[in-house]
Amino acid sequence: MGSILAPFTHVQRGRPALLRLLRGLLGGYLGFALFCFTLAASLRPLGVPAAFGLGCVVALLCQGAQLWRHRHRAGVAAEALQTAEPAS
Repeated sequence: MGSILAPFTHVQRGRPALLRLLRGLLGGYLGFALFCFTLAASLRPLGVPAAFGLGCVVALLCQGAQLWRHRHRAGVAAEALQTAEPAS
């Protein structure tokens, strides 16, 4: 999917949009990988419903952590811009 979206995004929206797209895809892939790993590790001991539930919780926690990190970075950047003195 990224091999299709990346070139089109780059041509139509530019490099900053491409970087945002790739960061988002990478985060989504990380959440999916953690879901699959959690499912594989917990399927036998917990059973199907509990393993899928745990996998979903882990994936949502990963997505939530990434969202928090993104908002925290944006807040820090906004504060830095507000407190920066104008150049003379």
